[in-house]
Amino acid sequence: MPVRVHGARRLRPAAGNPSRARPAARAALSRRPHPRTTELEIDDQGEGVERCAECGHRASMESRSCDELFHVLLALDHARQAPWGPLHGVSVSCFLLQHPSRLPADDGAMAWALLHAYLEGGLEEVNQLVGQARRGNSPRGKNAPPRVARDVALPPRDAPPSRFAVTIEEVVVDGTFPAEGFPERVTAWAAATVDAWSRGA
Repeated sequence: MPVRVHGARRLRPAAGNPSRARPAARAALSRRPHPRTTELEIDDQGEGVERCAECGHRASMESRSCDELFHVLLALDHARQAPWGPLHGVSVSCFLLQHPSRLPADDGAMAWALLHAYLEGGLEEVNQLVGQARRGNSPRGKNAPPRVARDVALPPRDAPPSRFAVTIEEVVVDGTFPAEGFPERVTAWAAATVDAWSRGA
C-alpha cells in the first residue's frame, strides 16, 4: 500500500502573466490564497512519488507543476487559434474541477454545466451555454435571476476526488499541448473529471 506524506514541498510559483488571461481564467487564478502542496507517496518498491494534492498529477524533478502547465495552456488559449482557443472554456473547467480550491464563487456550477454540455453536445452546445451566461451578465439581464441552461445537479463539495483517470499531465503530452489529438485529449479530460466527481472518487 502506498504511504502518503502530506506537504512534501510547495508547488513552484506559476509562470506567465495572469493579467493577460481571459476573464474565466483570471477569476480562477484570483482565488489562490496560497500555493497547494504536493503529496509524497511511497510505492511498493520504496520509491518516492510526488503528486499534486488535488488532482493526483504525478510530479518529478523534471516535470512542471499543475500551475505551470495551466499557464502554458492559457498562453495557447489566448492566441485564440484552433484547436486550443475554441476549447478554452472546457479546458479551464476541467482544471478548476480537478483543483477545487480554485473554484469561483458559484462553487463550480458553470464549469460543471459546461463540461456536461460539451460531453453531450460538443462545442455547439457549449457556445449556446456561454452565450446564455453572457446575456445574463449584460446590463439588460442584471435584474433577471441567473440561469444555467443545463439542468445538472452539482456534486457534493465536501469530499472532492483526489485522483482522476486523466489530468493535465496527459493533455500536455510533451510539454507543449500539441495540436494533433488535442481535442480528443480534452474530451478524455472532461469525461474523467465528470466521472470522478459523479462517483465521488
